[in-house]
Amino acid sequence: MDLVLVGLPGSGKSAVGRRIAQRHHAAFVDLDGLVERRAGKVVPDIFTEEGEAGFRRHEHEAVLSLGPADMDPELRRVIATGGGSVIDPRNRWLLYRGRFPIWLDGSPEILASRLARSIHVRPLVAGHDPAGTLRQLAADRHRFYAPALQISGTTNVEAIMRAIEARLGDRPSQAVTLLRADTAIGRVEIGQGIAAAAVDAALRRGEARGPSCWSSLSPGRLPGPESRRPSKRMAGTWSGSSCHAVKTPSECESLRRRAAPLPASESTAAKRSWPLGVGP
Repeated sequence: MDLVLVGLPGSGKSAVGRRIAQRHHAAFVDLDGLVERRAGKVVPDIFTEEGEAGFRRHEHEAVLSLGPADMDPELRRVIATGGGSVIDPRNRWLLYRGRFPIWLDGSPEILASRLARSIHVRPLVAGHDPAGTLRQLAADRHRFYAPALQISGTTNVEAIMRAIEARLGDRPSQAVTLLRADTAIGRVEIGQGIAAAAVDAALRRGEARGPSCWSSLSPGRLPGPESRRPSKRMAGTWSGSSCHAVKTPSECESLRRRAAPLPASESTAAKRSWPLGVGP
């Protein structure tokens, strides 16, 4: 199993990751260190000479070089990412799929105080108000970190390690969430194989109140009388996908097990309520 640590600069990814790897006799990979070895220069120099875009190219190549996830149930590798590694959706796919991602979270003020004592230069923070910069980074990146298991990174290293080790038995899921965000229209989640779990979680949180209609996009034609191909407007974006309406919550308790087709007498009415502009 590969453990992937994500989070803002100063959240302790490298310190915690190195200690966990040592304790479990696993390999440790510091992604920034891997970038430096492959590029032959340190991160601040890459930023100076090539800009952030150049650094992100090096970073993506380093993520690719990790190869496939280790499927052994025992912990075999711990990967400490850079704070912005997961901005690139290609990196999220490679780092989150088949691996166990953990988000070390912490308040920008605490992380800023840590960075002030660190010997390592963070190019995106250096020369700016550290707390203010970290607050902005936290807002910008929250949706990319959120798919990972959130653990406080502001306690001591031993406490953080215990919290992580208590969850290692969960093992990576076959499904992968790439983005999770709370928006004006509700929670949005993007990933592969996550629909059933996402609907179940929404029901448990009580977000679905009263009759409504859910839709999902997935490869191929889904079973059920209400399944259909997407409209021309959607076809260019969701090529090879189909739309599937699911009734919630009181009339469809079986959603907690599997999204069941609507009764034929109700399917026509339900199809008139497609969210996010998905229409006939």
